[in-house]
Amino acid sequence: IWFVSEHVRCRSSVLKTSEGSGILQSSFASEVRRIKV
Repeated sequence: IWFVSEHVRCRSSVLKTSEGSGILQSSFASEVRRIKV
């Protein structure tokens, strides 16, 4: 679980730097949650 969380966090940071990361972050969070379930 920790590994997945770290990976997601790293990706979130990169998206934050990109433009319009809000939408991208939302999509990524949704996908990550689906895999967790």
